[in-house]
Amino acid sequence: DGFGFEADPRWAGMGTRAVLPLTEDASEDADRYHVRRMLAGIAEGPEEIVTNDTLPMSVNLDLMGSVSFTKGCYMGQELTARTRYRGAVRRRLFPVVLRPEGSEAPQV
Repeated sequence: DGFGFEADPRWAGMGTRAVLPLTEDASEDADRYHVRRMLAGIAEGPEEIVTNDTLPMSVNLDLMGSVSFTKGCYMGQELTARTRYRGAVRRRLFPVVLRPEGSEAPQV
């Protein structure tokens, strides 16, 4: 049937990923997923991780186990390794919630 569940490898707080049949509630579920993902500071897709303009460490891919520091020969490997070993990640994505005073926090 091709459906299944798996722990999200990026961060334990994201819970479990599932491949399920499309339902009428899919867009509502997707909205909740994106709010949860953004509140966790997890970038996704080319709109948030701009190709040829974003370093993997700037969007926390190193913190989520998505960057190999032992595998050789991939695009940007030298810059990525140098950044890690110098400990100089100058920009990093992190969540910030701005809301009008007295308003409710986003529900996840």
